[in-house]
Parts: sequence; C-alpha cells; structure tokens
Amino acid sequence: MKTQLKIVIGLCLFATNPMQGSFALAQGHRHEGSPTIPVQGALPRQTSPLKILLPRTGDEVGTRLAIIFETSANLTASTELANGQHLHIESDDTMMMPVADQLIRLGKDRYLFVFELPVKPGKRDLRIYWADAEHQPIESSEQKVEVTVTK
Repeated sequence: MKTQLKIVIGLCLFATNPMQGSFALAQGHRHEGSPTIPVQGALPRQTSPLKILLPRTGDEVGTRLAIIFETSANLTASTELANGQHLHIESDDTMMMPVADQLIRLGKDRYLFVFELPVKPGKRDLRIYWADAEHQPIESSEQKVEVTVTK
C-alpha cells in the first residue's frame, strides 16, 4: 500500500502544484476561487459524511503530507456549500480550508489534498470536518487520525 500511495502522490505532485490557489491558516480565512454551489433543501447542521482513508492512525508522515478522504459531497467545483458549510483540515493550531482547485479527484467520492504541515516532529492529530458559516466545527462530521510527523 505504501508503494501505491507514493506513486499516486508522486504523480499528483508532478501534475499539480498543491500550494497554488487559496487556503487558510489559523490566522485568517479565505475561500477565493471556490464558488458557492447551491444545495437544495440542505439543513444547516446536516452534513455529508467524511472519512479519512490515508494516512491511518499510527502512520509516519513527513511535513509534506497527503490526505486522501472520502465524502459523498461533490467537491469538484467548490468546497463551500450554499448553506455556509465548508471543509476544514486541521492539525494542532494549523487550520486549512482547501479550495476545489487544490483537491485531486481520485474517483467517485475520493479526493487527495497535498499540503505542508508546519508542525514539529512528534505525534499529531490530523482532523477533517465540515464547519458552519462561522467556522465552528460540526462535531458529527469530524474524523481524526493520530500520525507521527518525522523530519
């Protein structure tokens, strides 16, 4: 599985610059380049399920990290929905809000996001969740894995 992941990540890094576009760190929030997509009949706290596929709890990762996740929400055009919900990825005090241009679709309902994780080596929690318009986590959507960051 590690070899397959390295090949996928290598191809993705070759094909795209994952840091291009806009995303937000804890110091500020931006959603440029990610248009709002209308959602019919969505309730403010209703969410599409999220599941982290890679990395897995216990994995060793570098500070250049790839997360593969699954959701039934269509993120090909936007990571922000009309009800104000949007995607957050977080570790320690670093919060990112990737835009659609930064996600690589790996098939039905699966996405890859590659990013720099500005943390020191050691055990870290990596979280992915939907947040509301005020950037508050929707707890029922949160998925978390514990990884060990190496140099």
